[in-house]
Amino acid sequence: MSPVKKPDGTMRLTVQVTDNSIRRVLERIQKLSTKGAQVAIVSQSFLMMNATQKRLISFFRTIIQSSSIPVGIYDRGKTANYAMNDAML
Repeated sequence: MSPVKKPDGTMRLTVQVTDNSIRRVLERIQKLSTKGAQVAIVSQSFLMMNATQKRLISFFRTIIQSSSIPVGIYDRGKTANYAMNDAML
């Protein structure tokens, strides 16, 4: 995987790395960043034990602070099994 060429330069490569394991998310980020990914996107996983607001904040904060590339959060809103409130985002 390498950056996609456009006539006027390159296009930023963004990858979805969602999982319910911080370790697996960070492993994916590391692997994909060595292959050209420039931004990682993480959403609420389909399944998470004890998905309290405090635990979700800790989950996303740890990933953002530990990632080697910028991280974006994709909030699935009401389609997610557990919602993130506006203050959390």
